[in-house]
Amino acid sequence: MCTKILKVIWLVLSLAPLVYMIYFMRLIFRLTPSSVNEVDFDSVFRLHMSMILYSWLFISTYIIYIFKSSAVPQEKKALWAVVIFMGNMVSMPIFWCLYVWRSHVPSKQTPGRDMENQR
Repeated sequence: MCTKILKVIWLVLSLAPLVYMIYFMRLIFRLTPSSVNEVDFDSVFRLHMSMILYSWLFISTYIIYIFKSSAVPQEKKALWAVVIFMGNMVSMPIFWCLYVWRSHVPSKQTPGRDMENQR
């Protein structure tokens, strides 16, 4: 139960850069010469720089997860690291759906049950 909640929280935090990019593009494309004075560029700049650092943090968490997890096949680990690094905002939710959400924690079984399941 707890792992599912953590996985969903990781997804929501992974979607933050994509949501921010949509917000930022709307802000930039709605600017007109008369509305430039209304925008506080200092706060937009600080928000933008903090989101860039936040994105780097999440890229590193995904790359660490890729190489530490057994959910990703060994032959695809380098590929996914490059994909996450290059296409981070788009590829992080896709990777999450394919490997994080679908990964399962092996349940602890008694040795007797393992023998019954093999028959």
